[in-house]
Amino acid sequence: MMGPSAAATAPSAPRARFLTSVGVASVIVLLSIALALFTTPQLRETTTNVVFRVARSDDAVDAVPPRPIVPAAAAAAAVAETDATAVTVDDLPQWSPPLGIPAASRIEDAQPERREDDKNLITDAQPHDPPRPPPSTSVTPVSLEVARPGDPAVLAHVDPAMAMIPLSSAAHDLAWTPSQPYLDETQYRNPTTRALNRTTVQTLARSMFRKGWNGYLRHGFPHDDLAALSCMGRKSQGEYYLTLIDSADTLAMMGLMEPFAKTIQLITTVLPNFDLNVNVSLFETNIRILGGLVSSHLIATEKLSTYRGELLPLARDLGNRFLPAFNTRTGIPYGTVNLRHGVPPAETPIVCTACAGSLLLEMGTLSHLTGDPRYYNAAKRALVEVWNRRSYLDLLGNHIDSQTGVWTATTSGIAGAIDSLYEYLWKAYTVFHDDDLYDIFVQAYQAIEAHGTRDGWHVPVEMNTGDTGSGTFANLQCFWAGYQASFGELAKSTIMVQRMAHLTNQFAFLPELLNIRSWTLTGHADNPLRPELVESVYFLYQAVKEPGLQEFGFELLKRFYEKAQTRCGFASIAHVESLYKNDHMESFFLAESLKYLYLLFDPANDFNTGSWIYTTEAHPVRVLVNRPRPKWDIPRPRPIPPLRAWHGNTDTSPRVLWANQVCDAREWRYVRDHLAWSKPFTGVNWVRDWPNVVPPGGIDMFRRAADAGLDRRPVGAGGTLNVTGAW
Repeated sequence: MMGPSAAATAPSAPRARFLTSVGVASVIVLLSIALALFTTPQLRETTTNVVFRVARSDDAVDAVPPRPIVPAAAAAAAVAETDATAVTVDDLPQWSPPLGIPAASRIEDAQPERREDDKNLITDAQPHDPPRPPPSTSVTPVSLEVARPGDPAVLAHVDPAMAMIPLSSAAHDLAWTPSQPYLDETQYRNPTTRALNRTTVQTLARSMFRKGWNGYLRHGFPHDDLAALSCMGRKSQGEYYLTLIDSADTLAMMGLMEPFAKTIQLITTVLPNFDLNVNVSLFETNIRILGGLVSSHLIATEKLSTYRGELLPLARDLGNRFLPAFNTRTGIPYGTVNLRHGVPPAETPIVCTACAGSLLLEMGTLSHLTGDPRYYNAAKRALVEVWNRRSYLDLLGNHIDSQTGVWTATTSGIAGAIDSLYEYLWKAYTVFHDDDLYDIFVQAYQAIEAHGTRDGWHVPVEMNTGDTGSGTFANLQCFWAGYQASFGELAKSTIMVQRMAHLTNQFAFLPELLNIRSWTLTGHADNPLRPELVESVYFLYQAVKEPGLQEFGFELLKRFYEKAQTRCGFASIAHVESLYKNDHMESFFLAESLKYLYLLFDPANDFNTGSWIYTTEAHPVRVLVNRPRPKWDIPRPRPIPPLRAWHGNTDTSPRVLWANQVCDAREWRYVRDHLAWSKPFTGVNWVRDWPNVVPPGGIDMFRRAADAGLDRRPVGAGGTLNVTGAW
């Protein structure tokens, strides 16, 4: 029999189990609370980063391209600052979803649903992302991530809105109507003839530039570029205000003189010199920054009465920092230079051909402005040294060792890494009247046309044998048609533009690389809104004044508007078939693409005259006045020697002077007698009347003006052009 104590403890067993369960539950709750307290800040910070990096919540961490992350506080301050100081924020309304697409599921421009293999692409902010912070009445300076020259306090108090483009009151400035996701062409055409109204198209191009420019100043400044999807700044070069300097002269060329003057003031305020401890590409810094500075200086000197030459010392400071890169045994420069310390100790001597040979326009103009010949001499020596190492076919490779002068890549052509060297031969001769450059130009151009083409297409070839390489067409090659038009090769230029127009029927934007053997994409299917095709359309139009080229240009402008536009700018195309976007707006979209499109529809613009030559980055520089000579002392143009038999072309037909250059007499007679290109609205109307060039159903964009009463006579007895460019 149990005692009293035993009887008292017997009922406590269930109670003990209950207390044990309560204790375990309490421990679990406490651990959960502790875990939540430990992880909450990290989760909150991650969420904040997602907002400002604009990454989907289901993306992997490593799927987001690496770039500087603005801390949450600084990012919020940046948004508050820009929203508070931007006087035109109400003019850039948020996009409404296209009809038939639910707002809750819309991605920018109704992009297709993302696939698993597209997770590396950044799209616009999703509806489930937290909202942006409300505008603040106080202005908080953005904390900088890199050391800036001068006093950081100066930059902290700079208001980039001072250089923003004010609103236009033009009746046709309808580019940013919130309920209009696609462009209404009727606003830009004559209702009776359906011909383009040049004035309204100019306004459209100017409005698109205004959006990209204001978007950069509001969201991207003081960084190099604008991340057009996440609406943040993006470092792409040396953190030296790339878009600000590269695009400044476009303001003046579009007639926006007040913002242009304020931009010059902004540049000189935030950038007193280039004393930056940063490694930069000599080529990119030359064509974008130095070219932008000397071009803006030339324009401001002529068109701004208040300008006192503030940009020239800045350009000279940058030119001096270039010179250490040329201290090699050959005179061919290194590809990279540190703006404070010179060439980095571990820098490779291998440099691309274009990087070494495309410096003369900018550095030569700097020599002319400053009276210091060092810049011109260094750039010219580099170009001549590269040319002296050509093959017996007069072809160049695409990479060379700057110390030994040995070619490290022997693929030749007119694509990237070599393209702008050919461009600068003719343009630099036109600007500086240097006969050495003319001699090189003639040989180099003939060699490319003789060895670098197959069936009329320019393809990569081996520099020593002329053998065809990969058979790919590169988007960068599109500049060649405009280059040919600038010195009179109009038939070849037109054929090339026709082919590019046909490709734009297959793709909304030309891919970076296209295999012309199989007509398939090669893996480089992106397009960063490149200007090369637009550039060729512009230069060919300046030569022939064919209205069909303006139709083509308007179609390209319309595609930029419809396919690349985002909330705060224009984004690069990640894939030309899916039309996904990259989170980047290149500076050359404002500095080149929109500039050429604007000038295409402004024939009375001062910059459409022959006294300006455009660099490869579309910066205009003045053609220098040649020294006067007596009439009897003027030398006759050098005859082009006949091509040798091993060039594959034995044509020895006479040459005649035409369009400031020599061209084939047979071609000149054909153009004069049958195409009547110099007389708009007469003769053969470009693509519309060449059915053997245009496949059935192709290039409908050029048929829109058919109702305008244009003369559509067939090509005369001289024959027609076929797709291979033969006569």
